[in-house]
Amino acid sequence: MAAASDSRNRLATVGLAALATATVAVSWLALSQFRGVAAPADSPAPSVAPTSTTPSPTAIPVDPIPSPSRKPSPQPTASAPAPQPGSLAAFAAAFAADGAAVTIFGDGSGNEESEWVHRWATEHLAKRHAVSYAAWNAKTSTFPDPAPLSNEGASLTVWNASMRSPVLSREPGRVARAWQRSDAVLLSYGHRKHAGEIESALDAILEAVRGQAADVPVAVVLQNPDPSASADQQKATVAAVAGWAKAHALPTIDVYSAFPTRQRDRDKLVEEDGSPNDEGSRLFASAIAEALAG
Repeated sequence: MAAASDSRNRLATVGLAALATATVAVSWLALSQFRGVAAPADSPAPSVAPTSTTPSPTAIPVDPIPSPSRKPSPQPTASAPAPQPGSLAAFAAAFAADGAAVTIFGDGSGNEESEWVHRWATEHLAKRHAVSYAAWNAKTSTFPDPAPLSNEGASLTVWNASMRSPVLSREPGRVARAWQRSDAVLLSYGHRKHAGEIESALDAILEAVRGQAADVPVAVVLQNPDPSASADQQKATVAAVAGWAKAHALPTIDVYSAFPTRQRDRDKLVEEDGSPNDEGSRLFASAIAEALAG
């Protein structure tokens, strides 16, 4: 009986010890979960499941966006230089504007409608201007109202004060009577005149023009050659007119050189008194137009 009692006591003691151990273990586990106590050193480290690593995508090189190419800025166009004062270009520019007027003082080489002044107006000026034309009436010493020849372009009035066989000493007075507002003046004298008289006559005519408009541009026509009978006289007169114009710094239009050089060819283009015939007047007008066109 005593042995059985001892055995029961030992079992009870072992049970209590086991219960105490279990209680301590449970308490430690609870504390480790709620207080973050590290596991004992001899506890095996938890295994970590291997993770698959996804490779990062390869970067694709991208060409830089080209900046829009810049076109060079257009350079300003240089304006045409102003014509040199006293040149034919300056003379032509003087009556190029809208509403301008040009006056021709001259002799019988240009007073008729079949002659160079009217041809210049109709066959050349009228192609780019709205031209009105008036010819001096020697009988009444007046101009009629200008008649329109064309209606396209800038308006231009042509006052033709040419007169058949003018008396040079009276021309200054006629300039005053015939004067109209003018932006440019052409002087065309020389036929049937001598070199010795032409220069002083032109001095007086120019003075009369300047008396009406001191700064008006003036140009001088070197007229056509004469027929054989008076060819030498006309050549000398034209040379005198050219020298006079140069002395006064006036531009000239060399119609003389526009005619043929052989005398027999010249004779086909002029009448006995030296006035150009129909074909010669057309050549005369063309020479004027070409010279003033630059």
